[in-house]
Amino acid sequence: MIRDSNFKTRQVIVLALGHFAVDFYAGFLPPLIPILQKSLMISLSEVAFLVSVFSLSTTFSQTVFGYIFDRWHQISLLVLAPLLAGISMTSLGLMNSYGSLLMILIFGGISIAGFHPLGAALVAVESGRRHSFGMSIFVTGGTIGVATGSLIVSFLIERVGATGPMYAGFFGALVSVVIWWLFDFTTRRKMEIKSSSDLSLNKARYRELLIFGVLAMTRAFVVLGTLTFVPFFILKQNESLEAVGITLFIFGLAGGIGGLTAGKLVEKIGEKLVLLASFLLPVPLFAVFLVLGNSVIGVASLGIAGYWLYSGVPVLISLSQRNFPSRVGLISSVVMGLSWGVAGLLITPAGLLAEKIGLSYTLWSLNIFAFGGFLLVLFFFQTNWFTAKKIVS
Repeated sequence: MIRDSNFKTRQVIVLALGHFAVDFYAGFLPPLIPILQKSLMISLSEVAFLVSVFSLSTTFSQTVFGYIFDRWHQISLLVLAPLLAGISMTSLGLMNSYGSLLMILIFGGISIAGFHPLGAALVAVESGRRHSFGMSIFVTGGTIGVATGSLIVSFLIERVGATGPMYAGFFGALVSVVIWWLFDFTTRRKMEIKSSSDLSLNKARYRELLIFGVLAMTRAFVVLGTLTFVPFFILKQNESLEAVGITLFIFGLAGGIGGLTAGKLVEKIGEKLVLLASFLLPVPLFAVFLVLGNSVIGVASLGIAGYWLYSGVPVLISLSQRNFPSRVGLISSVVMGLSWGVAGLLITPAGLLAEKIGLSYTLWSLNIFAFGGFLLVLFFFQTNWFTAKKIVS
């Protein structure tokens, strides 16, 4: 399916734009968390539970969408997802109760989830032999989308107030129109011809699937922990919400660049070294940020940490899709969805931990997870539990 198709530039760019749009709205939550905590008078653990619920609704439902995609190749959600995500996520600041906030987060999460496994699987089809390059563009769109969303919503709230996010609602509708207008929906027919009819997985295959999921979950927990707790860390230094938005934007923008350049890095040093570096190098860089705080050097270190942390994302997705060529929808939902849902579940106990031992110690614990990911990559490559083939870019 992947080897026989040519790289479709317009298709890949449209998919990356859609990924940017849905993750743009996902980026609204981190800067809003301190505001919601104050307005609703909730604890840090309750805030962490919000993140877990949002992550679960965004990610576990991706498995359902991935299954639907593999079976019936339904891609109409590509059009609806940005519109629905915009409607739900821009209304977060208007919620006046914890229950209503939970409900809108669940709806927003499901709306965002509708795009991810479909978009990733379609990029696999439309990228042809340049699979890694196409996936890098797609992943970069989402990463920069989160960063831009955090920046925009911070400025809107500072200048307009709780209703500020509503001004960004039109963007999702606009992107939905662009996808409907520009995307070639005959892709569905091409996939029906090229997809394998054998969708079965044996026990050995499930073991490989688990490996990819654990690696993705480890990285996801470090990213979610950073996005959840760093805003509180910055605000404790008497910084403004705009400073939070700028810091998260730098973290995400650098991560987007890391995802975009991942293909070239693989060509130079190979998949194994890129994955190892993506888990190991953020450890000392994140430590510098925690020591120096929101200073120029501290924020720069956090940005470089984001670069390396995200550089392994397209590599892991591409590697997993190549190992499951007839189940790209399922594997995409696991690596981009289910793993993030499990990581989201861990955010709630992390919030409880922050209340017990302090915010700084909780942030330091993220380094332990990142280093654990480094050890996992070493172990998995060494034992040859999956084959690290060279990516063709």
